[in-house]
Amino acid sequence: MLAAPRPDAPDLLLAEALRLLPGMPPGRAAVTRRALPYIVPARHLVAENGQVLLRIPTGRPEARRLDGTVLAYASDRVGHAGAGLMVQLIGTAEVTEPSRAERDALAAGAPAAPEQVLHLRLTPRFAAVCHDYTGA
Repeated sequence: MLAAPRPDAPDLLLAEALRLLPGMPPGRAAVTRRALPYIVPARHLVAENGQVLLRIPTGRPEARRLDGTVLAYASDRVGHAGAGLMVQLIGTAEVTEPSRAERDALAAGAPAAPEQVLHLRLTPRFAAVCHDYTGA
C-alpha cells in the first residue's frame, strides 16, 4: 500500500520521491487512450529542475496524443527479504525531444529502436513513496 501524501508537507514528499527515483529501475507509466487506462513500460531520468524525462517504447502514432495529458509514473524495487521501495509521481506530460546526453542515458540497455520510442517530459505535481513495498 502506498503511503498517503502528508497534507502538511506535500513538497517534502515530492522532493523525497525525486531524490529516490534516480536509484530506481525502469518503471511503468499509466496513461489513457480514448478515456481507457493502460500501462506502458518506461525508463526515467530526473532533471535538475525536478522534471522527469520518460522514454516509452511505442510504434503507435496515437502515442503523440499523450502531449499535455495527466500521467502517473511508478517505479518499484523489492528486496530479497520481501520489503522494498515504490515511488510514484503524477503530473502533466509533454512530448519532447531530449538532448543527446539525455537520449543516450535513457537508451542505455533499452531494447527499442530509436524510431520506436516516445520521449515525454513529466512535470510532477503529486508524489507517493512507500518504504515497505512488497510488490503485492
